[in-house]
Amino acid sequence: MSATHKRILSLLCAVLFIPVCFGAKPAMISEAEAKEAGLAQINMVFGVKETNAKVDYGERPRINFDNKEEALKEKEEPLRFYSVTTYDEKTGHRRFAAEVNAETGIVYSVEMDRRYLPELTAEQKKQTDTMSLLDDAAMTAFKTEQENGKAAAEGAVSAFFQPKTPILGTIQGSIYSDDLLLPVVEMDYYVVLQDGTIYYVIIAWPYRKVVSVSNWIETNTFGG
Repeated sequence: MSATHKRILSLLCAVLFIPVCFGAKPAMISEAEAKEAGLAQINMVFGVKETNAKVDYGERPRINFDNKEEALKEKEEPLRFYSVTTYDEKTGHRRFAAEVNAETGIVYSVEMDRRYLPELTAEQKKQTDTMSLLDDAAMTAFKTEQENGKAAAEGAVSAFFQPKTPILGTIQGSIYSDDLLLPVVEMDYYVVLQDGTIYYVIIAWPYRKVVSVSNWIETNTFGG
């Protein structure tokens, strides 16, 4: 387990978790309801107007926290979800995606394909050129950008996912890029809420734009 994950688990030790027992297979929402919920969340988070999507059903093991040596254990009942994905009609490329809990109808994950980020403005290109110098001034400036990214991550969670739940703390994860992203850099954050929910948020710099938000517990499977 990575150091970041251990820090997240340490924060969660202070939060009360109430186990939920599952009996018979619960009722599920329809594909049409999942599509409506997924599209609504995609449009709200990313400020777009997607109207059509492909819906697929899936399952993954649930996880549970306890205070024993093995902190994560699979529950018997899987997480049942719908994937809601929109595509570019001309190219067939994926544009946006969401995951919807098939039992509750709650959308817990949204993401945009990075190829649909807009062209950098002249000012943004200047920022990336300055940062590539890797001098002290550039590094100091980038620390400010990391703090701005943290604020954007927390803002997205509060505005679009759990507006009534206080934030317990936010942990900065990694900073990365690749040949397809450059000169864009992605910064990720783990936003831990008071009720124990963790949201994993990715910010694209220099846009300062949210490109992915997901409930970290719902979208990950861990070994016991």
